[in-house]
Amino acid sequence: MELMTRGELSKKAGLSAAAIRYYEENDILPVPKRHSNGYRLYTEDVLLKIELIKGINR
Repeated sequence: MELMTRGELSKKAGLSAAAIRYYEENDILPVPKRHSNGYRLYTEDVLLKIELIKGINR
C-alpha cells in the first residue's frame, strides 16, 4: 500500500491541498494518520474516494 503526503495526493487527485483540508474538516474524508515527522499520510483508498466524489460532482 502506497502512502502519500497531502501534496502528492493533491497532485494525483487534481485538487488543491485546501480542497482536501475542506473535505477532511467536513468529514467527507477520514482524518489521516501522521508520520513521526507530523506529515499526514494518505492511502490509495483516499485517492479513490476523491475520484468518486469528483465523478459525482460532474
